[in-house]
Amino acid sequence: MKRDLDQKMYDLDGKEFGDKATLKVLCFGAIATPIQGDDQIPMDKKLKQYVLLQKIHAGGEVDLTAEDIALIKERGAKHFSIIAFGRMVDMLEGEPLKAVKPDAA
Repeated sequence: MKRDLDQKMYDLDGKEFGDKATLKVLCFGAIATPIQGDDQIPMDKKLKQYVLLQKIHAGGEVDLTAEDIALIKERGAKHFSIIAFGRMVDMLEGEPLKAVKPDAA
């Protein structure tokens, strides 16, 4: 699945993240930042993560497999706030980023 990693990240009100983060920054952080248990990952899986990091680092439009996206989401859930994580997932799943408004009661 082709994803534009240079897309800017937006909060629930549709405002750009204060740090000007992009999808690339979050995806890279999800894969590159160590988490508990990383020392137990087999060498072949670590090498796959490294190849994925190279793809992410290139930025722009990148072809990510379903396995790549699942790994980014799994690791991102352990690193990011719920808003950053949720928006990252929206973008990886190809969902349009719109401001989320509470239901009118």
